Amino acid sequence: MAYQVFISHSSRDKNVADAVAAFLAEQGLKCWIAPRDIQPGENYGMAILRAIYQCSVVVLVFSENANQSKHVLKEVERAVNADCVIMPFRIEAVMPSGAMEYFLSTDHWLDAMSGSMVGHMTKLSGAIGAVLGDDVSHVREMPSGNDMTQAAEELDELAPDDWTGKKGGFFAKMHKFLLGDNE
Repeated sequence: MAYQVFISHSSRDKNVADAVAAFLAEQGLKCWIAPRDIQPGENYGMAILRAIYQCSVVVLVFSENANQSKHVLKEVERAVNADCVIMPFRIEAVMPSGAMEYFLSTDHWLDAMSGSMVGHMTKLSGAIGAVLGDDVSHVREMPSGNDMTQAAEELDELAPDDWTGKKGGFFAKMHKFLLGDNE
């Protein structure tokens, strides 16, 4: 099944992310969201990479939880690399920090912190529809198996975390350089 929208979220915001995915599905948009769309036994990171390459739009359910999540940061970085349109759907009054600020500094936000959540999701659905237009066949050619494996390895190198136990990737070095963090 080809997907149009990747929903990026912190697992702590799963209820909101699930509500957004369900609403968008009701509007006829095919959404991919973890862990729902990861098949049993499938490699988690590879499934996420494959889904990001399939989708033209990434909805980032943005909160303090998402801002602090290394996994969400990896998804956003990969979405930028795949030339996806990123639509931050901000559910808390928090601004992105660190590398997240770098990736989201040019994207327009949809603030969904007050008022009708249905109204905010309707606006989000309209914005996604405007990006996709009438042509819903926006699936990019996915990289070959070797390229996907290399991308997965680069993902580990770019923002290593508890998946690999490494602490010396690009983002860690940038964080140290920009913030003088000597952790």
